[in-house]
Amino acid sequence: MPATAVTGVRATPAMAVAGARSTPAMADTGARATPAAIIAGVGVDLVAVDRWRRLVGGGIVRRWFDAVERDRCRAAPDPARAFAEVFAAKEAVFKALPLSGWTGAVPWRDIHIAPAGVRVDGALAAACAPAHVQVRVATTAGVAHAFAIAVSP
Repeated sequence: MPATAVTGVRATPAMAVAGARSTPAMADTGARATPAAIIAGVGVDLVAVDRWRRLVGGGIVRRWFDAVERDRCRAAPDPARAFAEVFAAKEAVFKALPLSGWTGAVPWRDIHIAPAGVRVDGALAAACAPAHVQVRVATTAGVAHAFAIAVSP
């Protein structure tokens, strides 16, 4: 399946939460947000960083993260936190995507989270209605928080 093009990615201001690190990322699934745009979906996820401290060495990392995400997270100052943040973002994006009739397992490696944006490809991209998706991630008190919103034209 062809990858959904990531175009029109714009940086957004960081959230002002004391002690939080915020990471913006957006995906463009072919739609353009306009004044008449409607919210097609919202996704929220919370992930305990300590849980990922126990999971980082296991096979779950290979199943849920692509090679670029794995390398970037392992190179981070706190790999468990990085994996938790990326996973929370993937969950929030999946929940926000305007999918109709999706009944299969979640193809986690079809959702790519990067500092410059999000890319959705494979069967997941084929099942999505056109939408512009933005995700924000912040970590406070050992919990990665992700919020994603999908806007349709």
